[in-house]
Amino acid sequence: MRKAKVHDPLFGPLCGHAGPGMRIARLPSESRRLRSPARRRQPAVIASMTDSPCRADLWSLSGPSVKICSGNGKNKRTAYAVDTFRIQSCNLPGNPDMTSHRLPEYRPAHRGDANNSAIVSGTITSVFEEVARLAATICEVPIAAVTLPDPDSSWLHSDVGLSAEEWTAAEAAFCLLVAGDHQAVEVVDAADDPRVAQNPFIFGTLEIRFYANTPILLPMGQCIGVLSVAACEPQRLTRMQRAALDSLAHIVSTCLLNPTAGALADAPFGKGFNLNTAPEPKTDLVVLASSSGEIGYVSDASARYMDGSSSRLAGANLLDTVADEDRASVAAALRDVVTRRSGATLVARMSTINNVERWVRWNYRPVTDIDGRIVAIHAVGRDVSERRRAEQALIESERRYRELYERTPAMLHSIDVQGRLISVSDLWLRTLGYDRVEVLGRPSSDFLTPASREYARQVVLPEFFRTGHCRNVEYEMVRKDGEVIDVLLSAFLERQSDGVPWRSMAVIEDITERRKVEATLLESERRYRALFEHMQVGFVLLDIVSDATAKVVDFRFVAANPAIARTSHIPSDLMIGRKVSEVFAGLADLEWDWLGTLTGVVLTGEPVARQDIPTAGDGWFDMVAYRPGPNQCAVLVLETTERKRMQATLAEQHEFLQITLHSIGDGVVTTDPHGRVTYLNPVAERLTGWLIAQARGLPLDDVFDARNESTRIHAPNPVTQCLSENRVVGNTDNTVLISRSGAEHAIKDSAAPIVSAIGEVLGVVLVFHDVTEERRLTKEMSYRATHDALTGLLNRAEFETQLNRVLIHAREAGSKHAMLYIDLDQFKVVNDTFGHIAGDQLLRQVTEQVGQCIRATDTLARLGGDEFGVILEQCDTEQARRVASQICERLDEFRFAYNERRFHIGASIGLVPIDDRWPTTAAVLQAADNACYAAKDAGRNRVHSWFDADQAVIARHGEMQWVTRLEQALDEDRFELYAQRIRALGQQENHLRCELLLRLRESDGTLVLPDVFLSAAERFHMASRIDRWVVKYVFAWMTHHRDQLDHVDSIAVNLSGQSIGDHAFHRYVRDLADSFQFDTHKLCFEVTETAAITNLSVATEFVQSLRLRGMHFALDDFGSGASSFGYLKALPVDYLKIDGQFITNLEHDPIDQAMVRCICDVAKAVGKQTIAEFVETAAVAALLRDMGADYIQGYFVHVPAPMEEVLLRGVDTRS
Repeated sequence: MRKAKVHDPLFGPLCGHAGPGMRIARLPSESRRLRSPARRRQPAVIASMTDSPCRADLWSLSGPSVKICSGNGKNKRTAYAVDTFRIQSCNLPGNPDMTSHRLPEYRPAHRGDANNSAIVSGTITSVFEEVARLAATICEVPIAAVTLPDPDSSWLHSDVGLSAEEWTAAEAAFCLLVAGDHQAVEVVDAADDPRVAQNPFIFGTLEIRFYANTPILLPMGQCIGVLSVAACEPQRLTRMQRAALDSLAHIVSTCLLNPTAGALADAPFGKGFNLNTAPEPKTDLVVLASSSGEIGYVSDASARYMDGSSSRLAGANLLDTVADEDRASVAAALRDVVTRRSGATLVARMSTINNVERWVRWNYRPVTDIDGRIVAIHAVGRDVSERRRAEQALIESERRYRELYERTPAMLHSIDVQGRLISVSDLWLRTLGYDRVEVLGRPSSDFLTPASREYARQVVLPEFFRTGHCRNVEYEMVRKDGEVIDVLLSAFLERQSDGVPWRSMAVIEDITERRKVEATLLESERRYRALFEHMQVGFVLLDIVSDATAKVVDFRFVAANPAIARTSHIPSDLMIGRKVSEVFAGLADLEWDWLGTLTGVVLTGEPVARQDIPTAGDGWFDMVAYRPGPNQCAVLVLETTERKRMQATLAEQHEFLQITLHSIGDGVVTTDPHGRVTYLNPVAERLTGWLIAQARGLPLDDVFDARNESTRIHAPNPVTQCLSENRVVGNTDNTVLISRSGAEHAIKDSAAPIVSAIGEVLGVVLVFHDVTEERRLTKEMSYRATHDALTGLLNRAEFETQLNRVLIHAREAGSKHAMLYIDLDQFKVVNDTFGHIAGDQLLRQVTEQVGQCIRATDTLARLGGDEFGVILEQCDTEQARRVASQICERLDEFRFAYNERRFHIGASIGLVPIDDRWPTTAAVLQAADNACYAAKDAGRNRVHSWFDADQAVIARHGEMQWVTRLEQALDEDRFELYAQRIRALGQQENHLRCELLLRLRESDGTLVLPDVFLSAAERFHMASRIDRWVVKYVFAWMTHHRDQLDHVDSIAVNLSGQSIGDHAFHRYVRDLADSFQFDTHKLCFEVTETAAITNLSVATEFVQSLRLRGMHFALDDFGSGASSFGYLKALPVDYLKIDGQFITNLEHDPIDQAMVRCICDVAKAVGKQTIAEFVETAAVAALLRDMGADYIQGYFVHVPAPMEEVLLRGVDTRS
């Protein structure tokens, strides 16, 4: 059998038909037959004929059934029978060809999808295959097929090698062109029929000349497929053949309606076989209904089950057959079948009969016609009432069990093999504070502490799975609120029949309160034990020892604490069980009757206390004895030897205290509870002017006259305050005591209550001491902390405090103030020339000059060095500028005289308005400092007022930003050294001379020339730090490469003016020179003429100290100073570097030529060599040679390059 498939673009796959414009998809030629694995295999019914030729001479329809038989009328056997139709074959006259045809070879070609396999499978598939083969045999054609509209549902019988694809295309063409709805089709000769004569699907490789079919109809009349036959020769069906095709089509329809009703098996001849003749109790129920649910067909089993007949049920609705409670769910299922075009399964209650509730499991499937429309719903049902009742009984039993489980007044839980909770009792939930939905499905270990969870995993669970039970396992569980409770868990394990663990049930007992009680008892016992063992009082428990007459003759130790051992010097464990007379053999020598005393306590029950009992040695003790129980005596022993000694010591100390009070430097006064004087020590007598005999009994206020130092108002009485508040009190630091004679003493005092052992206030002790000198020193220190020691002005810290006060007032009140930042212009000259004594005198005189220019309400402070600050309160900018100008003019006119010499001192002043624009005092000071430096840059001896967008201040701020960048460059070692060669004039030189030039490598890799940052470094005193880096780097480099510098004659290193005047820098260079090993004769330091002259004595000392170590010096920028020649003889330098301003225009400026010639002549006269800088042309080099210069340097000679590249490459021998 073969199968064909046509794809509909709207409804999906259809079999056997394609509408106009549809493409017919070719299927693979090989296909297979599928059987539903879910259905029990039914025995196939095979319609067969004898292999020997037979004569078929008669076709007849007998009664309501049709039976198809084979044979020659004898020993006939049923070929096929189904439902109410029977087809019988007899000898057919006039049909001789029937005897010559064998049954065609069976070739299966069916392949259905999952749904079709569920509907058309097993026996039905075999039936359709036999129907197709029987149709081919009856109609005497080589081709026959059963085609349904479901996807992949076609059964093809072909005896001429026709493929499934070819048949699908051909049949579709026939049905499209010549068929009508629900009408049989017959094309006698396709070649003569104009409707199909030109169709390529019919006249292809294999010509189909004859085609006929009959529709497969549902009982309601809908067409759901066709039974078709075809041949390669023209042919016409006989009436009997047409009737047989119709009967076979009805067989297909009936089989579709009853797919599982029973097997199609052989039956006795003549009786036929009916699928519904003998239904079993569980026989499937079959119903066919329209898409709206109207019943069109019911099987006999269905009719009997629904207590009705097929005719009565026809036309009813499917929903009428189910109980009211399930109609909605059935209606929803039917809608899903129609809308989703897929099957549905559900269990529904049927309408009750005789009040018996019945349940049926229904399978609903859609039935489509050949055009893909859903025309019916096919329902197959099976009674599941018994199982349903059993399930409900099981559910009810489970419900009762679960209700009993959950309401059990115990903590219960059950877990599955994964350890997840499947049930918990109500008490379990209440104890842990959860709802049931919060815990079911969660691991039971979620409710254990980490320690318990680990204990369960490592210890409990392995043993539990081995033995199947556990008992009283101690766990800690965690409540929902985080509280931890202690529990005992006992559990047993249920296993399946094969021994595999299934689930477990656990009973849990909350023992938290029990544990708390146990812990409390243990703690109480521990405390009592600790009290017993650690109390300082000795304790023994004694039992009486009686003789034969019941007379108490001794006592025996039952218990003893360690303290008794300290008292008796006998370990307590050696006492237990022994008699008192044995342990303390010397008790008989004591003065008191211990045996009679203890016996009296036991007999009378009255406790006895004895004090100051002497021991056998030099000790003492107190004793209390009482009766704790019958025939027992407990004794508490307190050793008082130490107390006795302390009493004696206290007596001695009392006497010593009296002596001390008379000897200490503090005044001591005691009063009674009413504040009357009871005692004065000698110091108090001296400070108050009162003797003890005069003051005793007087109120304290009469003797102790304390007043506020500033206001002279009486200070609060410390004794009265102490008595009222019952605490230690002290007065303020500004109290003075007025003596009886009127003398004043600054004092500090404190008063404390004198309290007895029972808390009774007995009086007050007042202690005070003379702090007159201490307070004077404090005031002096306070003054020094806020004032400058040299000038007596406020210092910087106090100035900032006052500035902050003024700034806050400006913000809050909107007031206007101003600040002046004053920097003296020539102070350093005086200070360096004549020393600090002269500088200090100058600062004091400047203070007087500035103080005369401001108001008494203004604030003048020395900020440090030669810098002063002035705060002009309630002063606008214009008025402040007049004050600043007055100060500037006053200092300009002022002449400082020292050692018969007079000096002109100017001042640069920065003025800043103080208003609400400034966020902090630091911002005001910074702005004032910037404005002051702007005044210096503008020529000194002037006032520069700060204002927004001040370019001078902005430039100053830009230089300040360089401070951070230079600090970072020093920290990250980002300075580099370049070298520029120096060439000799008029001689051939084979050795290298060069000057090292500093560069800064920015973080982005760019190289910065020194002109950009050196001025900032000089201004903010960082030049000396940079010089230190350069000197150390050069010394280290020359040491490392000393074997490679034979060709080098001189390496020049520049030093700043700050370094020349810095003694610390001088020591640093000398120490470095001593620590590195290199040829110092190759090193030359260059210092500027200005720096050398400004620090002449210091510079001379520095140069001489390094020349002694072999180093050379050059005087840089020579000629730029006004007195260059005058200082030349005093400076021990080796080279003069002519200032570049004389070289740049040398070729065209006769004055520059004269100046250079003069410098060269003077240099030769004093034995020094000259180096001309900024040489950029050959003409200038020639002029310098003629003028007598020794060396030249500049871009004409060499463009600076990295130091190592220049010094390690070799010598440039150009002349």
